[in-house]
Amino acid sequence: MSMDHQVNKGTGRAVFERHGNAINRIAWACGPLVSFHLWACRVHQRAVIAWNYVILKSKARRVGNNVAVFPHTFLVHIENLEFGDNCSIHPMCYLDAEGGIVIGNNVSIAHSVTIMSANHTWEDQDVPIKYCPKSFKKTVIHDDVWIGAGSKIMAGVEIMSRVVVASGSVVTKNLESGYLYGGIPAVRIKNLESTWRDIT
Repeated sequence: MSMDHQVNKGTGRAVFERHGNAINRIAWACGPLVSFHLWACRVHQRAVIAWNYVILKSKARRVGNNVAVFPHTFLVHIENLEFGDNCSIHPMCYLDAEGGIVIGNNVSIAHSVTIMSANHTWEDQDVPIKYCPKSFKKTVIHDDVWIGAGSKIMAGVEIMSRVVVASGSVVTKNLESGYLYGGIPAVRIKNLESTWRDIT
């Protein structure tokens, strides 16, 4: 037996070569079950969004209409959160509103976004940094903002209306209205109005 065969005999490719026909038949037979599973996931997601809205309405400082917080989202210090109308917070986001977070109308926050409103300090040299007091700064996101997937919005930042934050950006300073920002730290990239003219 060759060394290649010994190395590869347990790999997925080798298993599929031996059992591919059976695997494909099982996959075909399970089609209705898979369809039911996907349908149930969609129903479950809608139910979670509805339940999250109920929680927000009862606990947050202010919540507008049609606020969708998707499953697997972490909202810390809900009592300091404010939402306008028509907002969506997609899965795996983390919002820590200890210092206050205000989100305006028509804001879309893509998956895996972090929004902070507190920082650790490190001035006391006799105390480990993790035990130093926190500083709190309100973070404000105005109307008509799209925050791309995986972005980080740091404490005290104000994002003005009609702004796009590119995926993976780290926002450390206030962002002016009407621009696309991106990078680490986020900087102005394009004027949104000129970008729209280029497309049309």
